[in-house]
Amino acid sequence: GIPMRTRMDAVFATHGAKPVIQGETASVVSACQLVAGGLGMTLADPFSAALFIKDPAVAIRLFRPQLRVDYLILWRDGEERSRIAGEFAAYVQVTANALVRKVSHYAERAALNVA
Repeated sequence: GIPMRTRMDAVFATHGAKPVIQGETASVVSACQLVAGGLGMTLADPFSAALFIKDPAVAIRLFRPQLRVDYLILWRDGEERSRIAGEFAAYVQVTANALVRKVSHYAERAALNVA
């Protein structure tokens, strides 16, 4: 697929926006930590943002339009996936979906409190 940065740049360009980028990091969690320290803002996936829900220094808001983030589960090529691996993959999917809903709900409520 297309890298997330390329997709975000395209969304900004479509809307006539040009971000002012003063610095970058390869880690979304590091970017969130910089935000918590008062050093700008970042676009983050829900899994990274969830780590900062209780941090009073970080405001979490939804980004529109939504950008899909795909995560993959990998296993060795040529090996059959065991029953427990299948159960683990299903658990990860359920847990990830619940976390995305939690962060989205939090961000929606937070936006209402600011408006």
